[in-house]
Formats: sequence, C-alpha cells, structure tokens
Amino acid sequence: MTFDDHYQLAMTELQGTEILRDNYAPPLHKLLLRLGFSMRPPHYASMPVNMLTTGIPFGILWSGLMWLFVWEDQIGMTVSIALWAGFFAGMLFGIGMAIYYRAAARKHGLSSWPQLAMK
Repeated sequence: MTFDDHYQLAMTELQGTEILRDNYAPPLHKLLLRLGFSMRPPHYASMPVNMLTTGIPFGILWSGLMWLFVWEDQIGMTVSIALWAGFFAGMLFGIGMAIYYRAAARKHGLSSWPQLAMK
C-alpha cells in the first residue's frame, strides 16, 4: 500500500468523526505535504513528531513576536535569554499538542496507522 493510499484511508476515517477538518489537516501539515514530506495526519503521528511539528514553529513565532513587541524595548532582554524562552515555550506547546492529538484519537476511536492498512 502506498503512502497516498494509506493517507486517504486516514482522511476518510477522520471525516467520519466530529473532528473539524482544520484540526486534522492544519495549515502547516498541508504545507509540509505540498513540499513533498510524507506526513501522517496529526492524529496518527507519533508523539515526538507532533511535538516537533507544533512546538518548533510555535517557539520561533512566539519568541520572535515577543522579542519585537515586548522584550527588546520594554525590559531589555538579551537575545540568548529570548531564544531560551522560545525554546521552552515551544517545548511546552509541543508537548501539550502531542497530548491533545493522542487524547483526541483515543476519544474518537481512531485506528492506529498500521491498522488502517488492514481495513
């Protein structure tokens, strides 16, 4: 079974749930697919993959915005401290999202990625 066939089975299963499409196919996920990455939908991805694909962009965006609008002018924070703050914020966000996706998959009774091929 090809990745595309497997992916379509996952999307069909997700469409049969109450989960919103933007939740199981978020914009970053769609972008990575268009760039050629074989990305499982987040509800089928592993915890580390979900941690990285949600935490890294969040940490970069959050720390960048905080640096521009708050930290540099108002409190004079150094770049190294801002980078560490972004790292920890991204890590916490990534862990939270990974837990969320795993809990949502269990709540809606989704198959595991290998089980989809047996359907």
